[in-house]
Amino acid sequence: MHWHVPDNDELTSRESDWLLEPGSLTARIRERCGDGFHLDVLREAPAGADELADCWPGDTPARLREVTLNCHDTAMIFARTLIPDPAMAKDGWLAELGTKP
Repeated sequence: MHWHVPDNDELTSRESDWLLEPGSLTARIRERCGDGFHLDVLREAPAGADELADCWPGDTPARLREVTLNCHDTAMIFARTLIPDPAMAKDGWLAELGTKP
């Protein structure tokens, strides 16, 4: 799997403003939503071999985390993250994120 950087004609100016702006997307949503911001954990589980094969070579186990960043009742962003187990062991806080972005 590789990062895809969209061409200018693939996004509206509003989408481009939100998705291509440098900095924290989470911070921007929090600023816009205030107390209405919340994160929902949709799935947190060991990553399957097929998911790992697309991301990095070898057989390093990893944890899959899927979340939505929400503004009141609207899901604004769906995020899917693979965290290698060695990183989780080294930085223990990663294993205890819960509903923290």
